[in-house]
Order: sequence, then C-alpha cells, then structure tokens
Amino acid sequence: MEEAPKQPLVIEDDPRFVLPRLVDDQLAAELVLRGMRERKALTIRVGIYTFIGAVVGAISVLVHVDILPLLFLSMFLSALVGRLLANQVERAMRRRQHDRAARLLPNATYWTCMLSPFAYFSQLRCLQMQVNLILLEGRYTELEIVSLYAKGYNERVADPQGVPKNWAIANNLAIAHMQQGRYKEGAEMFQAALANAKEKRQLTFLHSNLSFCQMRLGQISEAVENNKIALALTGREAKTQLGCLVLAIEALLKSKCEQFDEAEKLVEELRSKLSAKQTTPDVVITRECTMAEIRWRQKRYDEAKLYFHNGLDLLKSADNPNYYVIVQLEREYAQCLEESGDLKGAEKALLRAEEYFNFYLKRELDAIDLVRSRLANGKSINYAAQLLDLSHRSHYIPSIEFQRDFDLIDDHSVN
Repeated sequence: MEEAPKQPLVIEDDPRFVLPRLVDDQLAAELVLRGMRERKALTIRVGIYTFIGAVVGAISVLVHVDILPLLFLSMFLSALVGRLLANQVERAMRRRQHDRAARLLPNATYWTCMLSPFAYFSQLRCLQMQVNLILLEGRYTELEIVSLYAKGYNERVADPQGVPKNWAIANNLAIAHMQQGRYKEGAEMFQAALANAKEKRQLTFLHSNLSFCQMRLGQISEAVENNKIALALTGREAKTQLGCLVLAIEALLKSKCEQFDEAEKLVEELRSKLSAKQTTPDVVITRECTMAEIRWRQKRYDEAKLYFHNGLDLLKSADNPNYYVIVQLEREYAQCLEESGDLKGAEKALLRAEEYFNFYLKRELDAIDLVRSRLANGKSINYAAQLLDLSHRSHYIPSIEFQRDFDLIDDHSVN
C-alpha cells in the first residue's frame, strides 16, 4: 500500500495561532461612550478652572494681595515637572528600556494632565509615547482599546462601529486590527481614513499600511500600487522609521514577485541611507526580517536561517519584547526549516511559537479583564492609558529559552 502524503507541519490558518476577537461589540461601544462622557467632564472642568481663576484674580485686586503670580508659578512648575519626566520617557524609549518607560509614563502624564487643556502639547506628547510603547510591545488588543476610547473622546457623537474622523486614531485602530491578523478590517479602515488625511506624512502612513494589509490578503497588484504612492510621498528617503517601513514593504513585494535582485537593492538602499545614529534596533530588525524572507524565497536556506536567528535575537533583546511578532517570525522560521528538510528543527520552532502565543493570549485576556473592571468602577478616566496597567508586564522568555537550550543539549548528547 502506498503511504498517504504527509501533511505539512506549518499550515497557513493553523487554529493554534488564530487570535479570537477579544474586543467585542459591547466592549467597543462601552469604550466609545466612556470617551464621550469623559470629554464632557473635561469641558465642565475647564469651565470650573476658568471660574476659579477669575475669582482668585478678583480677590487679589480687592484685598491688594498679588496671588496670580503664585498661581502662574505653580502652573509653570507643574508643566516643567511633566516636561522633564517626558524627556526621561523619550530617552528610555530610544534605549528600548520599555519597563522603565512604562514606570515613568503614568507620572509624566499625570503632571501634564493636571493642567489640561492648558498643557495640551506636553500632554499630547505623553499620550503619543504611550501609544508608541503599546505598539512596540505588541499590545495590539490594548492599542484597540485606547483607540476606541480616543475615538469617543475626540468626537461629540461617535458611532462605535464607524471609522474615526481623526486620521491618527483611525490609523492606530486599523493597525490594531492588522496586527491581530484582521487584515480585511484593517484595509477597509485604512482606505476610509484616506478621506480625512491631508498632509504628506499622514498619506504616507495610510498608503504603506494599506499596502501591507493588501500584501497579506494576497492582493499583490493593489499592494504594489499603494506602496508606489507611499514611495513617491517619501521621495525614497529612508531617513526615518516611516521611510524604512515603506522601503521594507517594497522589498517584500519585489520578493513576492520573485524580483530578488530588486528586493536586495532596496534592502541595501535601506542600509546605506541610514547613519549609525539613525540605525535603531527596530530598523535593524526590519532589515534582518526582510532579508530572511528574501533568502527564504530564493531557497538559500542557510543564509535565511542566519537572518531569522538575527531577527529573533534582536526582537528578544528588548526588556519587554513584542511577543506576537516573535510568534509570527518563529512560524516563518519553522516553514523555512521544513522546506530545507530540517523537520526536527521546524517542530521545535513551532513549539516555541505555540508557547509564546499562549502566553501572549493570556496577557491580552488579563488586559481585557482589567479594562472591564476599570470601566465598571465608575472612577474618572482622564486619558485612555488609565484603562491599562502600563508598568506591570510579566515575562515568559526565560522559560522558553531554557527549554530551547535544553533541546540543544539533548540534540548533542551521546547515547
């Protein structure tokens, strides 16, 4: 009897790696409505502050006591403390010290929000760093939560299922969908958000992200067209992380079209245009992962394995890594190993991916429980990140790496 053909180890839609939809319609509606409610509370608070300021000014004139300079001094000192803390957060983010950034962010945001909306730009800076931190750590469910709350906060009347009017909020929400594997939803929101984007940088973000979604959906011709627009908008300048992203997506598209020489030139262009100061770990990760896929599609497996190793090691070097990206890269590495004939190595890579995925999912479920409890307790929420716990993030890498080391020892043991 002929043996049945073996099923491949790596499956495209493997149920072990499918994220459930954690933010359901009910929770989404609660978040948007809560944001709208807190916006109204802010309007009332500003009115109270204005009234108190007027009363204090009138009293100081009547009793000939100059209180206003003391009031302005206290406001200046509060804003200064917020600014100094925000600078420390930025420094920690540049050094990929995510845990330190997460510890400092609540205090920095508190001091800037004390004077809201008078310290608007400092507050906006802190809120943007919170979004960046969530994104860099792969906390995509929490990014979706923050974006839905911000949508309600930003709009007087907001439809929980509609596209946010603010392009940045729409972009963040679509990224949350995209990074959870919901590429169709992400593509639709990126497409809709283009109507509200006016500046070159905004359009570049949206077209490049839309291109990535279309590439994942197999819509290669559409992806190529959108990334061409993004390339034209950036002028092919890879001097920012946005420029790096656009060039990396273009290289992946060339690779999928089997234009490998063109793809390699783009990666080299990415490498050559960045100075040592601009070459951040995140840029290097993008470069290594792009080269891994190019070499894999060329069937140059030994070189691909080296790039996969480099990418995985760099991803895990952050003090709070992006676990979901590690899962995706481990799965691609497993497929590369399987195609090269290393079935045992592929099985181990899949096992690591499954362990990372289960841990990632547990953390996201814990975050959902925390958000539901904070929405239910009725306390005021001055900014979206107060729904989350930025500073407490448990780590799982040591136990997985220990298992990998144990496997390596087992491989080299003598019977």
